[in-house]
Amino acid sequence: MTIYAAHVVDTPGDPFAGDPAAALAEDGALLVCDGVIRARGSLATLRAGHPGEPVTRLDGGLLVPGFVDAHVHFPQIRAIGGLGMPLLDWLEKCALPEESKLADRAYARAVAAEFLDGLVASGTTSALVFGSHFAPAMDELFAAAARRGLNITSGLVLSDRILRPELLNSPETALADSADLILRWHDRGRLRYAVTPRFSLSASDDMLDACAQLLGKGVWFTSHINENLAEIATVAGLFPGARHYLDTYGRHHLITPRSVFAHNVHPGDAELAMLAEHGASVAHCPTSNCALGSGLFPLRRHVERGIGVALGSDVGAGAGLFLPKEALQAYFIQQLLGDGGLALTPAHLLYLATRAGAQALGLGGRVGDLAVGKDFDAVWLRPADGSTLAVNLRHARDTSDALARIFALATPADVAGVWIRGERATGSLDAEAGAVGAPAAVAGDVLVDAEVVLGLAEHHRERQLAVLEFDDGELELGRFGGQQRAQRAHGHVVQLAEDGLPALGGRVQGGELVADRVEPVQRRGAPLPDQGHAFDRVVRAPAAHPVPVEEHQGHHASVRHKIVCGYYPSAAI
Repeated sequence: MTIYAAHVVDTPGDPFAGDPAAALAEDGALLVCDGVIRARGSLATLRAGHPGEPVTRLDGGLLVPGFVDAHVHFPQIRAIGGLGMPLLDWLEKCALPEESKLADRAYARAVAAEFLDGLVASGTTSALVFGSHFAPAMDELFAAAARRGLNITSGLVLSDRILRPELLNSPETALADSADLILRWHDRGRLRYAVTPRFSLSASDDMLDACAQLLGKGVWFTSHINENLAEIATVAGLFPGARHYLDTYGRHHLITPRSVFAHNVHPGDAELAMLAEHGASVAHCPTSNCALGSGLFPLRRHVERGIGVALGSDVGAGAGLFLPKEALQAYFIQQLLGDGGLALTPAHLLYLATRAGAQALGLGGRVGDLAVGKDFDAVWLRPADGSTLAVNLRHARDTSDALARIFALATPADVAGVWIRGERATGSLDAEAGAVGAPAAVAGDVLVDAEVVLGLAEHHRERQLAVLEFDDGELELGRFGGQQRAQRAHGHVVQLAEDGLPALGGRVQGGELVADRVEPVQRRGAPLPDQGHAFDRVVRAPAAHPVPVEEHQGHHASVRHKIVCGYYPSAAI
């Protein structure tokens, strides 16, 4: 256990539902055990109740909940700054050319690391991430997010028309690839999956039908809506039978309490009523909307109908990953709307950047504020001594005024510390633990669990498999929800080569990983983990083959399973 002594500030209440001042809470200390907040109060009270526990002092600034980004495109982290264009032109000239580069898995791996490290450096610990059009790139994102312990909800981006050819896939391929990703990553630790058609402009009715089939797996849904007037007109022409833009999703049953729609700058009253009726949420992306000239977000109209609104950085068309900047721009927009706007206080801004996002993503019971029982995801905002923000904080009248000055002046340079479920983030884990595909060594025999085989089988199209890490014989694999640590003195790391996968097999032949059963299966991918039998194998690395699989009995006392791997005859794929 650890006591954190700090100026703790959060919004356990909803400032949109009553007095904003009543929604704001502050305290002097938190007691954290195993990554969860166990007590909250004054430092004196917590020390008296737990006299032997260490105290970590976070003097100066404010300790607030980790930020929650409700809409952010990870493939666009290298494409920020394309100014002077409306949405569709910007997509064609800036965003989509960059997103096409993620077909290269090594490029996608580097982008995923830069993106996630950027989130952490900006204080964001949870996010609904708009993914890539390429399944291997999504594996890279999920694996890197698992190593960092982040709350990430994301999914393969689906389009079957209008965009660049390399970004398109058929509904059948989209369904199979998405199902495989869901099987591997959904509900693995802090990871979840979101079905993600780019927008109905680039997704036909057949593609949206495929999305509806995927929602039956209990996952999330996200897409774009009503961002730009030219976009809206184009969608209307593509769906002549739809009542409005939102109806293009609604008639496929894609509007649910697990749906988050980005932008919605130009909604009709009927669309707002439909969002409210189905309990869907909206991600407001203020800097992006302003940079692209898309319009001024009608926050009042959403709030008056009870629609949940959270903040999104959007990233490529926006101004970076730092959510306080988005909150400040949201404030500016409402000021510019005059009587049509909604006056926002500092409590509103903190709520929008934290608890509103957690509520929209269904994470309100775990993160979003610093209440007892929730994960200790937190950001310490402490400016450098002598900076303009430090000067202003010294002269703040009260906590609300201090928050106002933080939203007006803070930058990522003022993030003095970030905690992710109780662990302080210390920088990129890829350099420490090894990115997927990076060189690795093998130390001794390593027991392979059924989930490992499942993961390997799922990669057969790419002919490239993840780095798997073990510690003292126990599986510590981030991609399956466990904590992946750096290689220790007694650890074992396994690297599978790109050309090390057979297309077909029967049992174990010549040191190759092959299927244990070869009956035709009318889908690509591996079965569920419980569809298997007893399993007990080890992995070795002779020079001729980086990672063969051999029969090995009695190596470990724990229960293992032999599953049916996903290497099926081509006729069955």
